[in-house]
Amino acid sequence: MHAFVDWAVAFAADHALLAYALVLVLAAGEALPVFGALIPGTTVIIAMATLIAAGALEYWPFAAAVACGAVLGDGTSYAVGRRYQRAILDRWPLSRHPELARRGEALFARHGGKSVIISRFTPAVRAIIPMLAGILEMSPARFFVADVPAAIVWSLSHTLFGVLIGASLELLGAVAGRLALLAGLLILLAWAVVWIARWLARWLPLALGMAVGPLAAWSERNPGWVARRLRALFAADRTEALALAVIAALLVGGLWLLLGALQDLIAGEPLVRLDGVVLHALAALRSHWGDHAMRLVAATAAPTALLLLAVVGALALAASRQWPLLLAWVLGLVGAEVLGTLLPLLPNAVPPEGPFTDTLLPPTAMALLAATAFGLLAFFALRAAPVRLQPAIASAALLLVVFGAAARLYFAQTLLSTEIIAFAFALAWIGLTAAIAQFRRLPAGRAWAASVLAIPLLIGVVAAEAAGYAVVPAPPPPALLPPRLMSLAAWQKGGWDTLPGTRVGLLGNYTRPFTLQWAGTPDGLAHVLEGRGWSRAPSWTLLSAAAWLTPGIDPAVLPVLPHFADGKPGALVMIEPLPESGQPARMVLRLWPSGAAIGGEDHHTPIWLGVLAEERFRRVAATLTISRATLATGARLAALAMALPAARLVVDRDVAPRVRHSNAHAPVVLGWDPVLLDSPCRPPACPPGRSSP
Repeated sequence: MHAFVDWAVAFAADHALLAYALVLVLAAGEALPVFGALIPGTTVIIAMATLIAAGALEYWPFAAAVACGAVLGDGTSYAVGRRYQRAILDRWPLSRHPELARRGEALFARHGGKSVIISRFTPAVRAIIPMLAGILEMSPARFFVADVPAAIVWSLSHTLFGVLIGASLELLGAVAGRLALLAGLLILLAWAVVWIARWLARWLPLALGMAVGPLAAWSERNPGWVARRLRALFAADRTEALALAVIAALLVGGLWLLLGALQDLIAGEPLVRLDGVVLHALAALRSHWGDHAMRLVAATAAPTALLLLAVVGALALAASRQWPLLLAWVLGLVGAEVLGTLLPLLPNAVPPEGPFTDTLLPPTAMALLAATAFGLLAFFALRAAPVRLQPAIASAALLLVVFGAAARLYFAQTLLSTEIIAFAFALAWIGLTAAIAQFRRLPAGRAWAASVLAIPLLIGVVAAEAAGYAVVPAPPPPALLPPRLMSLAAWQKGGWDTLPGTRVGLLGNYTRPFTLQWAGTPDGLAHVLEGRGWSRAPSWTLLSAAAWLTPGIDPAVLPVLPHFADGKPGALVMIEPLPESGQPARMVLRLWPSGAAIGGEDHHTPIWLGVLAEERFRRVAATLTISRATLATGARLAALAMALPAARLVVDRDVAPRVRHSNAHAPVVLGWDPVLLDSPCRPPACPPGRSSP
């Protein structure tokens, strides 16, 4: 993740004109009726505006490009409406969406010319109002007098919102920590699932319906057996042909995804590497309260719930006397359990933590059973539900499947590839079940009762988990290991190079290398540096946070954005203002435990790992201070080494390579407390009676 962000920032900085042109085109395209709904212009513009906080792009050129694009798109739509009048509403694609024109005309009837301003901030009618203004013969002067200021305000607000997001990405850790990030990911996941379900419900039948026409024409031109069956099918019922197209898409798509995932899993393809990325990222989000929340999420797919769902579904299908569907239900669940039990035997199919044995069913079997059971229950409900409720039913089933998968991934019980296989198997089996129901012309009957009965069952299981029953056993966090011990001489001669060389960020990614190793206590280091012009970083409060929004920039009072190493915040954060740099700047030193110490089992001194960075500040839009941090090297590290009572700067790395993605070109300061380690020191930092080297 960090590497991708660094690449995006560097690419945007090197191709700033391309970035400005892209947001101009996106803003213009979003203003086109119908087509604008397919362009995620606002989302991409806000996402790209986050790069302004990283210093890759400039605020005013970016906002100007967005505003120009908005005016250009609105002007194009206005010109088309003024040229073709109402005839344009009867042409494709507007002819397929008459509700857009109705909503726009209603807005014009209520607000008149002010609708141009209102529509710029109303996504539902943003694209149609400029065209209606042209159709209704609104004068160009009146239109652009309203449109240009609205576009400017819209551009400035969206750009500033993106800058605030970019500046607060790391601040998120200080405000609410890993729990807030986990909650944000779940909310984003829920929104994506609902959007995809609604999009598929709207566009998939239309796309398949368009494909039926060429297929019917092919059947008319060919004399074969398949062509004759298709001609008979199309002659009988075109709706049935569309249903069969949906079924075929489910079967073919599910089987293709299933076989592709299995192939990647066996061959160790990129999907396997993606498994590791997801596990590392979610491991960094583990927390006490996060574990409790995710256990509630996982309760809907707990073994007890799945077994009860299997029984309830079988009884409901038996009561409705739909024996083919009952057979498909039983065989689907049995097949899911068998595949889920055998899946860990494949290469690369077991999480690094090893298979779990504390559950009634293997987690891989739970994944396949949950996807198959919820998918079939949704199919039964969709057959009997009115059209207006079908997107909601599909969204609910997808949420249950996706959130259950997220909980298992969070606890490292399964891999992402396993969850993809489970989803693919469920899709294929739903397609097969739908084919059985279609060809045997089975009525909806009371099969939907299984879905209705499943609701109180799931609520009861989640309530039991909330009451304290261990429905879903949550693996505990890793136990704290005793520190790895070494002597002072061994550490100085090369033991330092065996310690972690790179900080692991909040998402499990490798970030900047450690450039300081301190053998002593954080308070001891703080005491030494405070005598050399350093100070502890201001803590985060409402008052100190407001310093990022004040007109002046004072690096000494700005709180430091938090960084994490292996999910832990810095044990010590020190700052040193740099008045000689010509612009507001400061040095920032952060310290984390290393898990190693100098000494013996009875008495030892911990070794701490630090990162020294240079942070520079600048104003954006006269309302916000943003910072850009770079890794300190060379003279800055040498100055830090001279400030310590006992230290040396290691520049040439001719010893064993450091673990965790070492940066062979980054020097390291080795510093130690001579009092704690009874070693020589460097004046003037020597305490009384201590000799210098």
